[in-house]
Amino acid sequence: MSQQESGKTLQLFYFLCLFVLVAFVVWTIFHIYNIHQIKKLYIEKQELIYKSHNFPEKLENSTSYKEAQQTATYQVLLLLILAPSLLAFMAWGAWRLHKNMVNEISFYKQQQNFMLAITHELKTPLTTIRLILENLLFIPTPGQNTREARLADGLSEIDRLDHLVVNILTASRIEHNKRTHFIHEPVNISTVIEKCINVYDSRSETIITWDINIAPNMFIQGDEGALTVIVNNLIDNAIKHASLAQSGSLLYAEESNEQIEEPQISIILKPVQTNEKQVLFQITDNGPGIPNHEKENVFDKFYRIGNEKTRTAKGTGLGLYIVRELVLLHKGKISITDNLPHGAVFNITFPMA
Repeated sequence: MSQQESGKTLQLFYFLCLFVLVAFVVWTIFHIYNIHQIKKLYIEKQELIYKSHNFPEKLENSTSYKEAQQTATYQVLLLLILAPSLLAFMAWGAWRLHKNMVNEISFYKQQQNFMLAITHELKTPLTTIRLILENLLFIPTPGQNTREARLADGLSEIDRLDHLVVNILTASRIEHNKRTHFIHEPVNISTVIEKCINVYDSRSETIITWDINIAPNMFIQGDEGALTVIVNNLIDNAIKHASLAQSGSLLYAEESNEQIEEPQISIILKPVQTNEKQVLFQITDNGPGIPNHEKENVFDKFYRIGNEKTRTAKGTGLGLYIVRELVLLHKGKISITDNLPHGAVFNITFPMA
């Protein structure tokens, strides 16, 4: 559905709402008029009866006349009470319908953007792998260092594809509520984080300054594969946004004379001193940060920060959605705070095993 089609759909909806409103007002006015006409005809009929029988009592003082007046007044009052209530109910229904339509249109656009993003995310590593293989094929005797570097680049792109496929499959499992695949057992989250860091540190294309403070042997009840997905997605998100500092994409760097900083990522894992035994996993980057009005939205499926036309950061909009859902499955909590002077801090707490 294009933007023009979405606009036409909403315009049609507004027109129908206006039509129903006008029709309801006209019906109400007509019904009140009809009540008065019925009362008028009844009184005229009674006047003819009184004249033909020469009743000494005046019509205005008769019981039938008073009952007719009371009945008409009661019907009008009842209509005036019910009409606004019905109108309010119709307005509430129209608002709910409008909200659902806007959400559906927005979700459809996000799905379209997701398809474009995932096409790009799939095509880029495949093109790179193809170039690497062609390079190795057509260079007769590449040096050992060159060969190893090319193969390492190819493996890095394969890891990137694998990460993307894992995210898509995990999102599908979450969407269909297939929780039976998750095993709940004591997992050393310290070891899981260290393994993920080592993989990214050895294969990341961007030079990252790491600040790591991981308490050893922190055990939580959960699924090791799912926890690995959580950590990988958070590290991948941090690297992606911290790399913007190196590319000079930060707003603060454009608007001031500050020196562009090197990408930095801080990872902390420590026990939390509360009534319940918990472990805190905290990952911080020095990227552009997340605006306050988008902090909740970043966990929505297919949601990506910024304008589609001007966005430079890669991604499919699945990573943080998967993180939140898996954290909740582990009975944990996740929140985002600001890293001063810039950047974002993701705070995740898990109950200890």
